[in-house]
Amino acid sequence: MTKDEPWSWSFMTNVSVMSRVAVILCIVIGTSFLSVVSLGPTIGASTQIPFEDVDWGYYCGISTRKNLLIADSQAWQDLWVSMKSGESELPPLPFVNFTADLLVAVFLGEFGSSGYAANITGVFLILTGYRIFVDEFHPDPNCGTLAVMTQPYHTIRIPGAQQDFSATFAYSVHVVSCMP
Repeated sequence: MTKDEPWSWSFMTNVSVMSRVAVILCIVIGTSFLSVVSLGPTIGASTQIPFEDVDWGYYCGISTRKNLLIADSQAWQDLWVSMKSGESELPPLPFVNFTADLLVAVFLGEFGSSGYAANITGVFLILTGYRIFVDEFHPDPNCGTLAVMTQPYHTIRIPGAQQDFSATFAYSVHVVSCMP
């Protein structure tokens, strides 16, 4: 190394090419490790995302259990028609701006009595996409319920959502007691 050269490989003239590659790999891995350590608390962290209710209820035309992410207006219109198929008159389709928003729908399936409900309680952005938390309510078996078919559901809109993300759903089942 000369005075005009701030850095040179000349100190490694007797070192093999493989040793040079090993040194470079150590530098890259060390730098990567330091960048991960400096990110510390953000690795694995999540950010709560605000959302707005679109529709929820105890009765709909969807009798199977499913979780949906809806990212276009045609899919939303088709879902709305299916959801409201049991109503005498189709209610107006709630507006969703799919260039900026994402719609999430949860359907609990069909039950032979009243007392069941679905409630989306939180949306979090995690490293792998969205994590959506749902409370599922069931009646206590000792409670009196109505002998009716129910299909509980909840739909929400996530403003400014990333359209290309996947979602995982985390359900918490709550048994509602009828005793005070």
